[in-house]
Amino acid sequence: MQGRAINESVVQHGPFVMSSQAEIQQAFRDYQATDGFGKWPWKGNDPNHGAEKGRFAKYADGTVVNK
Repeated sequence: MQGRAINESVVQHGPFVMSSQAEIQQAFRDYQATDGFGKWPWKGNDPNHGAEKGRFAKYADGTVVNK
């Protein structure tokens, strides 16, 4: 992929890409401190929700759309 340069610094460590080393460190602290960020939120290790669930989308604002 290619785009216009934005002339800002880029720091990468593990899965995180930020603008500074301090932001990388904060991302790691956030990752380790929260239950939802970086953790498996479902009860089982199954890779899906099962065929009976059907297609759906759950948005950040809590809206769920079933198809």
